[in-house]
Amino acid sequence: MKLSFKTLALCGAVATLLAACGGGDSPNTSDQSGLVTVSAASDTNFNGAYASTTTGISDVQKIRRVGATDGCEYTFDALVKNGSANVSMSGTVDYFVDSNSLSSLSISINGVLYSIANGANTTVDRGANQVRFTAVKLDSEAADTNTLVVTGNLPMRGNRPGGC
Repeated sequence: MKLSFKTLALCGAVATLLAACGGGDSPNTSDQSGLVTVSAASDTNFNGAYASTTTGISDVQKIRRVGATDGCEYTFDALVKNGSANVSMSGTVDYFVDSNSLSSLSISINGVLYSIANGANTTVDRGANQVRFTAVKLDSEAADTNTLVVTGNLPMRGNRPGGC
């Protein structure tokens, strides 16, 4: 089989575009602790404390947004509900460059996705390498009206791009 330069160039361009689409890398085990307490959940099985002393976190990625403020994003996983090892939490943290509050937070508990698109009651604490939130109400992304409230902190990696 003979490959042409055009075919190789096209494959390279597609790979570059896919790599630049965001989302960053997958979370890796860290030595940092995370704790999120879920309360007032429509599905009461989700209420409780989710914790890990080895929270999975990805590198923080700087997201360039055309016509909007640039953002910083990372993912987390491996927060397990206390007393119920088969219930776990993962998600995505998104905040504006040089901002001290989140722009959005998405949390998945056993595959059910909840999110909020504002930074009310949140703090990005770069010095402590963590994000904190207090009594933040998230809405289900499914076609239902389920909600939950989260309070806690999530670690983030210290080797962040400028402004993140």
